[in-house]
Amino acid sequence: MSPKFCCCLPLRLGVLVISFIQFLLCGAAAGGFWYLLWLLNNRDAGEYISRYLFGIVTDISSVENVQNNVRIALIVAGSIYSFAAIVGLFGFMGGIFKKNGLVRTYLSLLYITLMLQAASGIYSLVMFYKFRRNDSAREDCIKGSTDPNRINFCNALDRFGDTPTWAVWVSSIVPIVIVAYACYVVHSYSRRLVQQKLGRDIIATTGAVYAPVKSEEAHPLTQPTYTYPYSDVPNSFGGNPAPPPTTGHAASYYYDNQHKV
Repeated sequence: MSPKFCCCLPLRLGVLVISFIQFLLCGAAAGGFWYLLWLLNNRDAGEYISRYLFGIVTDISSVENVQNNVRIALIVAGSIYSFAAIVGLFGFMGGIFKKNGLVRTYLSLLYITLMLQAASGIYSLVMFYKFRRNDSAREDCIKGSTDPNRINFCNALDRFGDTPTWAVWVSSIVPIVIVAYACYVVHSYSRRLVQQKLGRDIIATTGAVYAPVKSEEAHPLTQPTYTYPYSDVPNSFGGNPAPPPTTGHAASYYYDNQHKV
């Protein structure tokens, strides 16, 4: 049974749906990051984002340093999601026009996403069980540091340890399964495009050769282009008569007719 998308839908439709959803989500995320970067360049909005929206600092004297860090983070995140949106658009165009090069480019990005998602899921599970019901984990993370960034990070990990176990497992496994299935669909469609191209090439090189047939005017009626086997004298009727019989009933019949003539 050939691979299908969602058990019964064509693979091409699956590639179009997956790539279009990625293009929309990554494009929206990239737009959000670039919008936050634009707000960060505004002094009042940047101070609000740094102090309250991100919850990174509580001391206004360190707002400028945090703004630079947040600005770099927004630029990196916006660039990554913009690139992902463009590659998703390539995958969508490859599905529409059946271009295997664009589909394979999109597949490469999905493989990278799958590896990053698997690493993120494993890291989340390790951090969850490290801080789960461990009162000393927060102090071990801070290690007497007075850096507000480190303190807030360790506090966030400590709160993460109070998350229900099922929620952590679901949030870690489900994204991996979704991305892996997307890789399967796009990979299967890429293989199908290769097989279709090979099939067209085989038919073009090994198919029956067409030989044009001459029109009736090319074969004159009085001068046939072939030799009729009984048109020559030796094989024609009466052209090479057999000698008369000398014995038997045929001989008596032959000579009687000769005498009558």
